[in-house]
Amino acid sequence: MALSARRVRQLYAWHKWAGLLTGLFIFVITISGAIAVFKEEIDLLLTPARRVEPASTPPASLDDILPAVQRAYTGARIESVNLPRNPHTAYSIFLDDGKQRTEVFVNPYSGALTGARTGETVANVIRQLHVRFYYFGAWGRVVVGVFGLALLVSTLTGVLIYGRFMKGVFAQGLRFWQIRTGRGLQVSASDWHKLIGILALAFNLVIAFTGAVLGLENLARYAPSVSRALHPQPDQRHPPAATDRMVPLAQALRRARRALPGFEPTRLILPRADKNHFVIYGDNSGRFAREGASFVVIETSGGAVLQTHNSAGARAVTYTYNLVEPLHFGNFAGVPLKIIYLSFGLASSFLSVTGFIIWLRKRRRARVAAPSRRREKTSELQRA
Repeated sequence: MALSARRVRQLYAWHKWAGLLTGLFIFVITISGAIAVFKEEIDLLLTPARRVEPASTPPASLDDILPAVQRAYTGARIESVNLPRNPHTAYSIFLDDGKQRTEVFVNPYSGALTGARTGETVANVIRQLHVRFYYFGAWGRVVVGVFGLALLVSTLTGVLIYGRFMKGVFAQGLRFWQIRTGRGLQVSASDWHKLIGILALAFNLVIAFTGAVLGLENLARYAPSVSRALHPQPDQRHPPAATDRMVPLAQALRRARRALPGFEPTRLILPRADKNHFVIYGDNSGRFAREGASFVVIETSGGAVLQTHNSAGARAVTYTYNLVEPLHFGNFAGVPLKIIYLSFGLASSFLSVTGFIIWLRKRRRARVAAPSRRREKTSELQRA
């Protein structure tokens, strides 16, 4: 159904102001998001201590590694362990001495400490710039979610406004060389804006929607039932341990794997002084979901399984939410998909630039033409 001229003008106004009012922020979000897709690769590149050479020998046991780390950092409490996700990465062991957190890297084959770091990382700064403008905490995520809605409005109105242009482009086989040249910056910028918008249409719809969800879901803190549905948490009300003896960590990991078929542990949370259980987060092999969406709670003294949460069998709202993060960051199909996400992310930032150029050139043309229109109107009044 063809849109009326009035409706097109209305949609164009929404498209223009959604882009102008949020363009700079969306530019920052899309540029940082395109780079943040490679957060893990950037961190590995900048942190040699995280990189290890695979060995033919069996991996060292955490039951040997953690005491060695504790001896090296007396006075600090070991909080958690990130298990290697591939044969080329080290254990990441997090300690807290009451003043600062330290991340210690350990070769999983030799058990040797390869390095440590404190403070923020470059990769995480880029990631946090994308998800919350780095500094603004939970409310920063909500603001980014609002900008996600603005991008969604801009994308949908662009589809409706430029529908005829899209039909023509697809009918001609997406011929890039038909961008009009020699007719000024506004015309060429407009053609590129529309064409890139078409090519990135599906990507922008997915990114805008998932970004809005990831940002605005921080408002769930004001609705505890919604928050529990989106983020199932381990139960902290387990009875005290019958003995101070702690089961071997290797045994706890084995029992976690048996408790959930296909479960692969990725993170181990050690108990605080007043707790008697390990929390082991992980992924379900072959399942599409955010990282660490499943967990198993293991009693420290006897090794009993106290609680399990399987993301594959979660309620519909939880299962759906777990799909959002991998769709947004493209971290589910290796480096080739991340390159695609990078390319489309840069294309989205390009739309912010060309959209501003189009608006600026139109504004300048209107300003130049205004005196002429005023003279014509004055002449008409005089003749009347």
